[in-house]
Amino acid sequence: MTKMTVSKIFESIQGEGAWLGVPAIFVRFHGCNLACDFCDENKHEFGQEVSVNNLVNELVRRMERTGWRHIVLTGGEPLIQPGIAEVVEKLLNYDPLEILQIETNGTTGLRFEHPYHYKAWASCSPKEVNEWKIHDELYRYIKELKYVVTEKLTAENIYDVIKDFRHEHYVNIWLQPMWLPATQNRVDLNSLVKAIKMTKEDNTFRLGFQAHKYWNIE
Repeated sequence: MTKMTVSKIFESIQGEGAWLGVPAIFVRFHGCNLACDFCDENKHEFGQEVSVNNLVNELVRRMERTGWRHIVLTGGEPLIQPGIAEVVEKLLNYDPLEILQIETNGTTGLRFEHPYHYKAWASCSPKEVNEWKIHDELYRYIKELKYVVTEKLTAENIYDVIKDFRHEHYVNIWLQPMWLPATQNRVDLNSLVKAIKMTKEDNTFRLGFQAHKYWNIE
């Protein structure tokens, strides 16, 4: 039986990207294949092994209780979990589900065929440590790109990625200022100034932020 490693399942409000402000049920998977300095993942959290069926059943139970129709798979990196494609397909089979959001760093592929694949919304945040590259299998599912504005990020890095999307495939491009560590708990002002400047210089970019950190929710 396939087991996945989950840090927690919780109910909150999406704090970033196109679904900002939407109530959602989150699955925070444990573990990642990258090591970014600004990562949200709590390094002190431990994961618990959960079977695919038990995870899906728990999410369906929560959707029925809350009436919410939006699920977010986050991490860590969800796509490195064994059985993730099976979870995606099972959740897409649940008719009341409206959006299955997958927050990924883009380094790992995902392949599934499903008549309701349009419900799958991949929010991809390419990372500097991976030279902002994206796995070829992910392009068809990505609906938005979220770039943490580091010192090295340039518009050219973003253009190198979006040129590989099909012409008719519209993708939101968010520039998100870095958030300083918990000891300071505020936005990095240099990153914010740079994000504003880049957005003004290319009006296909959108200035984003992580509202849940201002709201002080998970």
